[in-house]
Amino acid sequence: MVVIVISDYIIFYYWGWNALLYLIIGAWLSIGPHPAAVHVLAEHYEFAKGLETYNYFGIWNFFNLNLGYHTEHHDFPTCPWYNLPKVRAAAPEFYEHLPYHTSYMSVLSKFLLDDNFNLFNRTVRFIKSA
Repeated sequence: MVVIVISDYIIFYYWGWNALLYLIIGAWLSIGPHPAAVHVLAEHYEFAKGLETYNYFGIWNFFNLNLGYHTEHHDFPTCPWYNLPKVRAAAPEFYEHLPYHTSYMSVLSKFLLDDNFNLFNRTVRFIKSA
Protein backbone atom coordinates (compact mmCIF):
# COMPACT_ATOMS: atom_id res chain seq x y z
CA MET A 1 0.00 0.00 0.00
CA VAL A 2 2.88 2.35 0.81
CA VAL A 3 4.44 1.75 -2.62
CA ILE A 4 1.12 2.50 -4.34
CA VAL A 5 0.62 5.74 -2.40
CA ILE A 6 4.18 6.87 -3.11
CA SER A 7 3.84 5.98 -6.80
CA ASP A 8 0.55 7.87 -7.03
CA TYR A 9 2.10 10.89 -5.34
CA ILE A 10 5.03 10.88 -7.80
CA ILE A 11 2.64 10.62 -10.76
CA PHE A 12 0.54 13.46 -9.38
CA TYR A 13 3.60 15.61 -8.59
CA TYR A 14 5.20 15.27 -12.04
CA TRP A 15 2.18 14.89 -14.33
CA GLY A 16 -0.83 16.20 -12.40
CA TRP A 17 -4.39 15.11 -11.78
CA ASN A 18 -5.05 14.11 -15.39
CA ALA A 19 -2.36 11.43 -15.35
CA LEU A 20 -3.51 10.05 -12.01
CA LEU A 21 -7.16 10.02 -13.08
CA TYR A 22 -6.18 8.30 -16.33
CA LEU A 23 -4.62 5.44 -14.36
CA ILE A 24 -7.52 5.14 -11.92
CA ILE A 25 -10.23 5.23 -14.59
CA GLY A 26 -8.24 2.84 -16.81
CA ALA A 27 -7.93 0.34 -13.96
CA TRP A 28 -11.64 0.62 -13.16
CA LEU A 29 -12.68 0.18 -16.81
CA SER A 30 -10.38 -2.81 -17.31
CA ILE A 31 -12.04 -4.98 -14.66
CA GLY A 32 -15.06 -2.98 -13.55
CA PRO A 33 -18.13 -2.51 -15.71
CA HIS A 34 -17.03 -4.63 -18.68
CA PRO A 35 -19.34 -7.62 -19.16
CA ALA A 36 -16.47 -10.08 -19.49
CA ALA A 37 -14.59 -8.75 -16.47
CA VAL A 38 -16.02 -11.58 -14.40
CA HIS A 39 -13.42 -13.80 -16.11
CA VAL A 40 -11.04 -12.84 -13.29
CA LEU A 41 -13.37 -14.50 -10.78
CA ALA A 42 -14.09 -17.47 -13.05
CA GLU A 43 -10.44 -18.27 -13.70
CA HIS A 44 -8.61 -17.68 -10.44
CA TYR A 45 -11.02 -17.91 -7.52
CA GLU A 46 -11.27 -21.20 -5.66
CA PHE A 47 -14.56 -22.93 -6.49
CA ALA A 48 -13.19 -26.41 -5.67
CA LYS A 49 -10.81 -26.80 -2.73
CA GLY A 50 -7.16 -26.70 -3.83
CA LEU A 51 -7.76 -26.03 -7.53
CA GLU A 52 -6.03 -22.82 -8.59
CA THR A 53 -7.43 -22.18 -12.05
CA TYR A 54 -10.58 -23.03 -13.97
CA ASN A 55 -11.74 -23.12 -17.54
CA TYR A 56 -14.78 -21.41 -18.97
CA PHE A 57 -16.60 -22.83 -21.98
CA GLY A 58 -19.24 -20.42 -23.18
CA ILE A 59 -20.02 -17.73 -25.72
CA TRP A 60 -17.46 -15.28 -24.29
CA ASN A 61 -14.58 -17.53 -25.41
CA PHE A 62 -15.20 -16.19 -28.91
CA PHE A 63 -14.82 -12.59 -27.75
CA ASN A 64 -12.01 -13.33 -25.25
CA LEU A 65 -9.87 -15.17 -27.81
CA ASN A 66 -10.14 -18.54 -26.00
CA LEU A 67 -9.25 -17.05 -22.64
CA GLY A 68 -11.62 -19.66 -21.22
CA TYR A 69 -9.02 -22.35 -21.90
CA HIS A 70 -7.28 -21.00 -18.86
CA THR A 71 -5.81 -24.17 -17.38
CA GLU A 72 -4.26 -24.98 -20.76
CA HIS A 73 -2.97 -21.41 -20.93
CA HIS A 74 -1.22 -21.84 -17.56
CA ASP A 75 0.23 -25.19 -18.59
CA PHE A 76 1.52 -23.79 -21.91
CA PRO A 77 1.77 -19.99 -21.52
CA THR A 78 3.52 -19.46 -24.86
CA CYS A 79 0.89 -21.39 -26.81
CA PRO A 80 -1.08 -19.05 -29.11
CA TRP A 81 -4.74 -18.51 -28.19
CA TYR A 82 -6.01 -20.26 -31.32
CA ASN A 83 -4.16 -23.48 -30.41
CA LEU A 84 -5.44 -23.82 -26.85
CA PRO A 85 -8.45 -25.95 -27.86
CA LYS A 86 -6.01 -28.26 -29.68
CA VAL A 87 -3.98 -28.67 -26.48
CA ARG A 88 -7.12 -29.75 -24.64
CA ALA A 89 -8.09 -32.15 -27.43
CA ALA A 90 -4.58 -33.65 -27.59
CA ALA A 91 -4.44 -34.43 -23.85
CA PRO A 92 -7.97 -35.15 -22.60
CA GLU A 93 -6.65 -37.30 -19.74
CA PHE A 94 -5.25 -34.12 -18.15
CA TYR A 95 -8.18 -31.77 -18.75
CA GLU A 96 -11.50 -33.60 -19.15
CA HIS A 97 -11.91 -34.40 -15.43
CA LEU A 98 -11.35 -30.81 -14.24
CA PRO A 99 -14.33 -28.67 -13.21
CA TYR A 100 -15.19 -25.75 -15.48
CA HIS A 101 -17.69 -22.92 -15.86
CA THR A 102 -20.28 -22.58 -18.59
CA SER A 103 -21.76 -19.23 -17.57
CA TYR A 104 -20.19 -16.01 -16.38
CA MET A 105 -23.58 -15.06 -14.93
CA SER A 106 -23.58 -18.09 -12.61
CA VAL A 107 -20.05 -17.20 -11.48
CA LEU A 108 -21.11 -13.62 -10.82
CA SER A 109 -24.26 -14.65 -8.95
CA LYS A 110 -22.25 -17.03 -6.76
CA PHE A 111 -19.80 -14.24 -5.98
CA LEU A 112 -22.54 -11.74 -5.16
CA LEU A 113 -25.09 -13.96 -3.40
CA ASP A 114 -23.17 -16.77 -1.70
CA ASP A 115 -22.10 -15.71 1.81
CA ASN A 116 -19.35 -18.37 1.82
CA PHE A 117 -17.71 -17.02 -1.33
CA ASN A 118 -15.75 -13.75 -1.19
CA LEU A 119 -12.58 -11.98 -2.27
CA PHE A 120 -10.49 -14.25 -0.04
CA ASN A 121 -11.40 -17.44 -1.95
CA ARG A 122 -8.00 -17.66 -3.57
CA THR A 123 -5.37 -20.38 -3.37
CA VAL A 124 -2.40 -19.21 -1.32
CA ARG A 125 1.01 -20.68 -1.96
CA PHE A 126 3.64 -20.73 0.74
CA ILE A 127 7.24 -20.87 -0.39
CA LYS A 128 9.58 -22.74 1.87
CA SER A 129 12.88 -21.01 2.45
CA ALA A 130 16.09 -22.98 2.11
